[in-house]
This record gives sequence, C-alpha cells and structure tokens, in this order.
Amino acid sequence: MRTEKIGLNDFLFNRRVPEVISPRCACGERRQTAAHILLRCGIYKDLRDQVFGNLSGRHNLRAVLNKPQLATKAIEFIEQTQILRQVGIRDA
Repeated sequence: MRTEKIGLNDFLFNRRVPEVISPRCACGERRQTAAHILLRCGIYKDLRDQVFGNLSGRHNLRAVLNKPQLATKAIEFIEQTQILRQVGIRDA
C-alpha cells in the first residue's frame, strides 16, 4: 500500500491493464489510489469511520501505515471494501 503499487485503478491504468479505462475512483473525485481510498473517498466514509474511528489529523498514507495498529486497520479496511481487483494473465 505504501508504494501505491496495488490493484487499484490508478496503478492498473498506468500499467495499461486493458480492462481499466480510467485511473479515477468511482466517486469521481480523484484518482483511485490507496491514499484516496483510505483517507478521503466518500464512498467508504461510513466503513472508514467504523474501522478506524476518528482519523482526524491523519492526512497522509505514511502517517497511517507507520503506526502498526493503524496499518493493521488499513489492511482490514481495504479487505472489507473488496475493491482490489484480481487481474489475471490471459492466454495469448
């Protein structure tokens, strides 16, 4: 997550995955990155509040992932969103 090399639209679009036609998030606000999903995306606000409680003052991904307790919650949160794509290699 820290490197943003994760199966979200922004990374997959930049890697030219054919099924991904845009780097944007479904919310329309920004590119779909780990930082956007974890910290800002309105689609996941209720889930974020449920998993993290109050994240006030945590405005960057590194600040969240550098704390073991929050990093564990970040993994739980991403799993609960079911947002990560499973991109397989097709036969040529």
